[in-house]
Amino acid sequence: MSHPFISHPSGRGNAMMRLCVLLILAAAIVPAARSAKGAEEANAGGDAVGGDDAGATDAGATEEVAAAISSFGSDDIAARLAAVDALAKAGAPAVPPLAAALEMGDAMTRVYACRALARIPGADSKAAILKALLPPAGPAMRAVACEALVSHADTDSVDALRKAASDDPSLYVRKTATLALAAIRTREAVDILVWLLKNSENNIRQSAAERLRAITMQDFGLSYEAWQKWWLDNKADFPFTRNANFNKQETSNEEATQPARP
Repeated sequence: MSHPFISHPSGRGNAMMRLCVLLILAAAIVPAARSAKGAEEANAGGDAVGGDDAGATDAGATEEVAAAISSFGSDDIAARLAAVDALAKAGAPAVPPLAAALEMGDAMTRVYACRALARIPGADSKAAILKALLPPAGPAMRAVACEALVSHADTDSVDALRKAASDDPSLYVRKTATLALAAIRTREAVDILVWLLKNSENNIRQSAAERLRAITMQDFGLSYEAWQKWWLDNKADFPFTRNANFNKQETSNEEATQPARP
């Protein structure tokens, strides 16, 4: 199923793009792996043991990461999801090539690179996702970045989602950011959902009210004043449970957000 905001290049163009990306990714990850290896050796006393074997291991890991990212262009959704799992297990060494793919890959690769980064904790992976919320990223990519920030759920993520929910030029992105805030389920996120009830756009007010009802089990319609009063009275002691189903729901609807196939 085609996504309304992403077009897909021709099969030949797509293959060439992925090949170029893989070359860039290999260049990005090898220095990072060597740097980390050098630091470990220095901490161990400076004498490298089994240097050739370690280099071969680094090269093998680089190839595995590049191959996993290449799988993002597969027609098989199971292969794409398996690649996300593999990169999540690879952890921090996979972040530089994923960040490169997020900027230079084709549409499908960018979407799945962002989802893989969501599975890797740390400031570098979060920074790459935050960058995908900014131009020249298109609306679909910005929406995927909103979803990815749920896994980080810190102050930077909540603030970025607040800006997206309020100011992004795309209604699709604004609504996705509102859903992401609801999935984070922190006091700061609920503050923003209540604040969004003052938004000039009815779609955003409706979405914010729906999320507030789901989180609080209360219903004050679209009334900012009523929600604000209730929230101020209950905010300090409100028991939060993380919405663990958010990313599962996104995964179950993968095909609804995929680029069109040639």
